[in-house]
Amino acid sequence: MRRTLLLLALLAPAAALGQTAGGIVTVPATDATLNIAECESATGTVRLRWTVQVETGSFSTGGVYRVLAAKDAPPASGARYCVAAAAEVGAEFAATSATQEEDRVTGQFAPAAGLSCSATTSAQTVHVCVHWFASGTDATPSAWAVGTLTLDTRRPPAPTGLASAPGDGALRVSWAAPTGGNVAAAGYRVELSASDGSGTTREVTATATSVRVDGLVNGTQYDIRVFSVSAAGNDSATSAGLAGTTPDDSRTPQPVDSFWDMYDGVEQGGCAAGAAGPFALLGLAGLLAVLRRRK
Repeated sequence: MRRTLLLLALLAPAAALGQTAGGIVTVPATDATLNIAECESATGTVRLRWTVQVETGSFSTGGVYRVLAAKDAPPASGARYCVAAAAEVGAEFAATSATQEEDRVTGQFAPAAGLSCSATTSAQTVHVCVHWFASGTDATPSAWAVGTLTLDTRRPPAPTGLASAPGDGALRVSWAAPTGGNVAAAGYRVELSASDGSGTTREVTATATSVRVDGLVNGTQYDIRVFSVSAAGNDSATSAGLAGTTPDDSRTPQPVDSFWDMYDGVEQGGCAAGAAGPFALLGLAGLLAVLRRRK
């Protein structure tokens, strides 16, 4: 799962040689937050790792695991099995160890928990349970592990005050940080596309409110859009841009005349060779003589 910025762990990471019984973590731990794209994905996965707490008998291979998700939390103590409203996430699978890992499709968690991928006011908690059944035909589980995922589908507000300045094959793009909204911007994504429809595009990311975009074609006009990006990786709903602004040089990369573009002399590194060198020295000597006479 893609992670751009500032995500929280599901639970405390497992110890190097083991994991607390009854706990679930994600691998890596920063994959514990699901953004909009992951909430809607039918192919992206998150890896869960757990060690079950056995309540009845002792663990043995040959049984099955079932992963469930719920909006409501399991009991805080005792046998922490998920409540009846929980639904399975994917199919059951063979239990080969009390500590085990399994991938699950990220887009299956919200429907199983009865949550929405379009919530905009606050992050939502998905309670995840792993139940172990000593036999595939058992009606009740004999062991459990619990954890949580954070479903964060909030979009930050869009940047404002977009501006740009030309450089040689580049544009310096700047904007004002947005304020308000239900979640702050943790970074920004800048998109430039050639206005002539040639399909030439550039995309860069930034954490500050300005960035230089290189690799552009001089003499080409670009349409610029900037998106705020939340810590969970959600783009702002509406990108800021220069729509309606009359195209001018501030939106067009321009050639920059350097010293050597303007210099009309001869330069080969160090002192010039050939006939120009002696003449230059004679000219310098004459100038020094004039300056002496003026003292």
